[in-house]
Formats: sequence, structure tokens, C-alpha cells
Amino acid sequence: MDQMALVETTALSFTYAGAAVPALKDVTLAVPRGKILLLCGGSGSGKSTLLRLLKAECAPHGSREGEIRFDPAIFQAGKPEPGAVGLIGQDPEGQIVTDRVWQELVFGLESLGMPQSEMAVRVAETVSYFGLESLYRRRTDTLSGGQKQLVSLASVFALAPQLLLLDEPTAQLDPVAASDFFATLQRLNREQGTTILLSEHRLEEALPMADLVGVLHGGRLCCLAPPQQALERLRGTEAYAVLRSGMPAAVQVFDHRVQPCPLTIPQGRAVLEQMPTKPVPIPEQTVPEGAACYQLRDVWLRYEKRQEDVLRGVDLTLPEGTCTAILGGNGSGKSTLLQVLCGMLSPDRGSVKVWGKKLRPGSIQAAYLPQKPALLFCEDTLDADYTAYSRCLGLNEQQREQRLAELEPVLALRELLKQHPYDLSGGQQQRAALGKLLLAKPKILLLDEPTKGMDAAARQSLGQQLRALTGQGVTIVLATHDLDFAALYTELCGMLFDGQLSPLTPSRQFFRQNRIYTTPAHRMAASCLPEAVTCGDVLAALEVQA
Repeated sequence: MDQMALVETTALSFTYAGAAVPALKDVTLAVPRGKILLLCGGSGSGKSTLLRLLKAECAPHGSREGEIRFDPAIFQAGKPEPGAVGLIGQDPEGQIVTDRVWQELVFGLESLGMPQSEMAVRVAETVSYFGLESLYRRRTDTLSGGQKQLVSLASVFALAPQLLLLDEPTAQLDPVAASDFFATLQRLNREQGTTILLSEHRLEEALPMADLVGVLHGGRLCCLAPPQQALERLRGTEAYAVLRSGMPAAVQVFDHRVQPCPLTIPQGRAVLEQMPTKPVPIPEQTVPEGAACYQLRDVWLRYEKRQEDVLRGVDLTLPEGTCTAILGGNGSGKSTLLQVLCGMLSPDRGSVKVWGKKLRPGSIQAAYLPQKPALLFCEDTLDADYTAYSRCLGLNEQQREQRLAELEPVLALRELLKQHPYDLSGGQQQRAALGKLLLAKPKILLLDEPTKGMDAAARQSLGQQLRALTGQGVTIVLATHDLDFAALYTELCGMLFDGQLSPLTPSRQFFRQNRIYTTPAHRMAASCLPEAVTCGDVLAALEVQA
């Protein structure tokens, strides 16, 4: 075993029960002690499977070959003690098991049989370290997504793990909460020496903070190197094609132009400021002026009589055939607003009209993708689920096949049909759920975090599909934390804060006028190219200068 490795795998392969193709193939990997190893790759490349195999209690059901070895100098007999390996997933809701924050922090310690006096000290220092004093006695169901993820991290950290496994932990966090979470991880690694194995699609902040980058493609480890070396080795490969549009903004702009390639926004800004640039005119975004699909007037809603209002006087007019992004922090009410639009929730007061008529549940041809796409599946295989739903829609086998063929170039569903929906990765579940909704050819599409868990290539394909749908007159509303996606593929943006929705603004204008809730490309280039919103804008400007 590598003397510097905390854990290593040798020729590790794994096949899920009933699957024909292995999820992992001959993966040999060493995770150095006290380092941050970033694991990236496309959806379904095996990242989550590898992390779960390293946490014995969470190992998936299937056939495993190869070896997993832990450092015997730290783990007795080479086997982790309970709590020595911590795992945090992408769903904050699925990790909270108690009613109060303080109960969540002591739950694992009680399970280990820690004495009361020692437990009190451990909880006190954990609360102080993570700054949880104001949340300590809060009910967990009142926390935002970012707060829940921080509490999950603190409860795992209280167990003093030697190895921290994180499976896309920022997938459901807003940009500010995600940035804070990454900063906390760096602090844990730097100050406590915690070894971290992090799986992420959000590479803007994850790539620069990593000591090593491991790239999985098709279940195989195709690269393991420090960030700069990893970029050099990956260029021109299929794996890089999947990852490229999800790379940090500085990498997307300066890869092939500057060596070593800048990785962070400040580094990219410094390079831009040294270049002879001038403002480049970028065409204004045009927004179709169709008939109003939705009209909301003075909408108020609260979940319980004694609770605060979630929506407070929301006014909204959505033109038909447009794609609109609703942005805002965790807990701001974005999901609630989507559920009002699809008729799942009725406002306490105010009016909701669709095409000029009062909204009644079941009266409109709207499809709703929830934050948890697994809720849409009822059968043991995706194929069986699609078949059952097609029958509900009155489609025969030929019509079902025709619609699947139309979706295949964008969603790549054929490769998933024989699998159990719950065995799919997060990104694959998103694609599968969206495919199911599109079988009905809805006139309105309401999407709650549609890019969650998707790799960069899948996000690009989804964006192109949404453009095609709006071209056919479909009205799309999406609640998202993915600012890059909203800048590229939506026409209007509005921000929810304190239960109120800002006036809808053309997307480019929205991101140009913001300083924090804006794209990484704009934050990097604003001092030189104030009109630039996307990496494509910056690249176009550099091409003009060249």
C-alpha cells in the first residue's frame, strides 16, 4: 500500500444487481492523507458508486471485484471504525434524521456510545467551529438547504472522521451557500487535516481548491493528477469534451491561450486586464412578445396559519412561448411558486390565471418536474415506467417509440431503459424524469432545479431542447441555482427574496446589472468587458481583439 495513502483501491470493479454493464471498471486510486481529491466526470461515470463503496454501510447491492485498503496505521486492522469515514450526499433533506439541530449533532455520538461529559464538549466545540450557535435549538424543518447541508457536515465532523466523502454536496445549494460550503471544506482540510474526496459537477470553485483531480469516464479512471497537469492530459479526450463547458470560467476562456492556465476568477481577471481590450458591442437579447400564458396578481401563501408567509404579494406575467428563470436563495419560495403555477397549491389570496382563465387543478396541460425526480417513477425499470405512463396518455407502442426517438438525441434515454430508476445517478434521473414528462407533449413545462446532478454536456443538451420547445410555443418556467444555465438558455429572469418577486428582466440585462447574483464570466470580465455575460461573450471579444 502507498505509504502516503489513507485509502486506495486496486483494480476495483462493480456491477449493480441486474445490470449488464459494470458501473466501475478496474479503478486503481490512492487518496493521499490530508489532501483534497476532486472526483469529476459525466453523469453515470461511476463517481457516486465509488464513494458509496468506500463507506461500507452505504455500499450498493451488486457484484464487486478488486480491493479496497485503508491505512492500517490509522484504521485498526485496516478497517474503519464507526464514524471514521463520513459520507455527505447531494440531498440535504435526505440526511437530516431528527427534529432539532442539537439532536442531529448528538445523534451519531450517542450511536457510538460516547460518555455524556465527552459528548457535551464535542458538541460545544463543533457548534463553535461551524458557527451554529444561532441554529442550535432550531427545528431542522425550518432550515434552508444551505443550513441543512452545513448541519449535516457538522454532525459528521463531530464524529472526528479521518476521511470525508462528499457526493455533489452543493447540488441543491444557491451560489452563495455553495461558495460558503466550499470555504468550510477548505478550512476543515487546512486546519484539521481532514482528508476529503469530493465528487462535483460545479467546478468553478472545486477545481482550484483540489490538490488532485481524478476523472472517471465510462466507469474507468482516465486521469489522476494535480489540476494543471490534469488539464494538459485531458485536452482532446472524450472525457474533457463532457467536462469542458462546466470548467471554471477562466479555464473555458484561456485554455490553449495562456500557460499555465488561470483557474480562478481573480487569476482570469488579472490576465484579461493585461490584454489590450476595448468594449465589444454584444447584441441585445430579444424577448418574444406573445400573449400572456400566466398572470398572477397579488398572490399570498403560507403553509400553516401561524407560520410566516412564503409568498407575499407576488405579481407575474409570463409571455407564451418563453423560457423564464426564477432565481433566489435556498428557502426563498421558488418551489412554492412553481407548485402554485401547476395548481398543486392554492394561494390564500390573490388570483392565478392561465390563458386568461382562472387556474383550476388539472385544467391545464402543464408538466411539473419536482426537486426529487425519483418521485415520478413507479416501476422496476425505466422502460416499464414509460410504458405504463404511455398507456395513461393513450399512446400505442408505435407512438411511444416515435416520441422516445424524438427525445433520444438530447436526453440519451435508450441506455437507461433497462435499469431501475433508483439505480440511476442524479443526472441520469433528471434526464429520465424529464423524458417521461415530455412524452405527454405539454404546453407548459415547470422545472424545479432541472440541471441538478447533470454533467456539463447534459446541461448543454437540455438547454438546446428547451430552446427547441419554446420555438414550438411551449412556455417554460424553471427554478434554478444554475446561473450559467439561466444566462445561456432563458429569456427572462426574476429573483425571489423575502417572498416577493422582482420584475422579470431580460436575462442578459439581469446578469449584467448584478454584482453577486451573476455569472462567473461576468465577475471575471466586468472591469474590461462590462457587456460580457457568458464565456462565449468573452471569447468573442478576444477573437475580435486578435
